[in-house]
Amino acid sequence: MLKTPLFVHVFVCLTLQDLSSAMKEVEELTAQLRKQQQQSQQTAQELELLRKVHTHTHTHTHTASLTLVPQRACPVKRLDW
Repeated sequence: MLKTPLFVHVFVCLTLQDLSSAMKEVEELTAQLRKQQQQSQQTAQELELLRKVHTHTHTHTHTASLTLVPQRACPVKRLDW
């Protein structure tokens, strides 16, 4: 029966620990990415809502009607130079 050298066992254990650590880091980064994507989507929705409200408000606040009156009816005296 062949015995595996000790350094091979140590190497395999270190590699498994590295893999385990890497997997945990991937899980953490994936969770962070999902959270950022949700925040980004929420921000995009809020910006779209603000754009709609601004557009709606903008069209209503700047659409005052202009009434033209004859010059005779104007209360301001005309100055002739």
